[in-house]
Amino acid sequence: MLYHCLQDLQVASAAQIVAGCRSDAVSHLRDTLNISMIHANAQEKREFISALYLEIHRDIHRVLAPYHLESIIRLLNSQDIVPFVQWPSSFLLRAPDDIISQFLMCLKLLVVRNRIKPSDVYTIWSLIRRILVGPQGKGKSRSVEHIRLAFEIIGEFESWVKRESDWDVARIKLCVFGVTKVFPLPPDPYFSLNRFPEAMNGTSLLQTLENSIQIHGGAAHVLGPLLSEQWTDLICICDVR
Repeated sequence: MLYHCLQDLQVASAAQIVAGCRSDAVSHLRDTLNISMIHANAQEKREFISALYLEIHRDIHRVLAPYHLESIIRLLNSQDIVPFVQWPSSFLLRAPDDIISQFLMCLKLLVVRNRIKPSDVYTIWSLIRRILVGPQGKGKSRSVEHIRLAFEIIGEFESWVKRESDWDVARIKLCVFGVTKVFPLPPDPYFSLNRFPEAMNGTSLLQTLENSIQIHGGAAHVLGPLLSEQWTDLICICDVR
């Protein structure tokens, strides 16, 4: 299999082969190898290249999906990079529970390290929604660990919004868009604070967002007409003052 051959090739040759498989991987390969992983050793770079190879072929050969996730997790735990072009959202929640938990812990670190782009924020909030209120959040399929980690990621978004940046308002809008898709959670005793004290992270984030919105000129100015209406309804329901 070509995947195994990549481990024996020079980094430049392996990268050239993978770049030839999919054009949208070219810039991500170049930037990651030459900037984010400039001090990494050859074996670590080959691991990243191999992960992209698995990403390119996982949709055709579904059996590769678990190996791709494991490779992503190894890289996220050892390197300060985003080791994929497209998020593995389409199959992540079908993975074994322990793999999902490991990925969510790595995702939390990406937010902490400020390694996410604006487009990533939409994907992360969509994943949070699927864990808290989507199909994975019904009946016996619920995972306490996944829900707890989702609330912890929400807590890290509060710090992310507070972090000084030249795109503060954009961060606020991105998080408001996310929280309006997730909150308020359905009335459900399952989400009691006794079971999930981390759920308070949601309330705290809402308060931080409202404070930030007021500092920057109010909801209508910061969010625009449609999102500001959704936001106003949400903070009324959640009694944010």
